Amino acid sequence: MVNLLKADFFRLFKGKSLYICALVWAGIFVLQCILLDFSYRVSVNMDISISYPIPDALSYGITAFLGNNTIIAIFVAIFAVSEFTHGTMKNLVSKGFSKVYIFLSKFIVLTVAAYFIIFVTFIAGTACAWIFSKELGSLSGEFGKYLWGTIGIELYLRIALTALLLMVSMSIKNMAGAITINILGLSFGGMLFTLLEYLVNNKIKFTNYSLSYNIAFYSNQGATGGDYVRTLIVGAVYLAISLALGIFIFKKSDVK
Repeated sequence: MVNLLKADFFRLFKGKSLYICALVWAGIFVLQCILLDFSYRVSVNMDISISYPIPDALSYGITAFLGNNTIIAIFVAIFAVSEFTHGTMKNLVSKGFSKVYIFLSKFIVLTVAAYFIIFVTFIAGTACAWIFSKELGSLSGEFGKYLWGTIGIELYLRIALTALLLMVSMSIKNMAGAITINILGLSFGGMLFTLLEYLVNNKIKFTNYSLSYNIAFYSNQGATGGDYVRTLIVGAVYLAISLALGIFIFKKSDVK
């Protein structure tokens, strides 16, 4: 397991994919900040009275923890499937490495990669927002509680999301297919929960148990203790099922 982790971490930080994905997503996040400032200035020049859309740096930067699922889905597919494409996975299995350890190693390394992308985006967005707003924001008080609580719960949910995306990617073993399914699942997976609600006449709020819903839920500061408990349970269930199913499929599949 240790040797597998060393090899995966070496491949992660030696390759260019992680840095490209992180910089592209951070660039998009910074561009969005620039456009918000630009739209405000245009509105002011047109004598339209609106409040400044970037109250402080941390208020903008915290949104980096909420909207990065797509780039993580793409990178997980690239990193996981490339070993099948280049024949590295076949070599690992032929050398006697446990498929369970191979899967878990990929999971741990990709979770670190997801955190890397998130924090690069957060730092870039926070810096850009500070340049425009000249206000850092509070690390204490009510917003401080929201900030640290959101960071903690979002990082926790990314563990479950990474496991789910890895399970899909290593089951498909095709890069284009894995990227497509991962993105489509993130985009339209919530429709399944909406359909289930419709079938029971909205008597059960199935959408509350969607991973995507819980990730997006903390965009506002109205979360209660019950919301955090629900999210912790949802994340644990997705994590357990994704790891168990992913390992089971990988163990039963032929590696070519």
